[in-house]
Amino acid sequence: MSRRNRRSVDREYRTPWLLKEISGAPVWAMIAFGVIVTGIATFALLHR
Repeated sequence: MSRRNRRSVDREYRTPWLLKEISGAPVWAMIAFGVIVTGIATFALLHR
């Protein structure tokens, strides 16, 4: 029983929208977030 439940959960967990989320939006979202964070950090350091 446990093996069947595990397989069904794995199938439900491996959904194509997860792959789209990882390969699509979060890539540029993480880059933009990093640029914003570094900009705020440099601004705070320069304007002490």
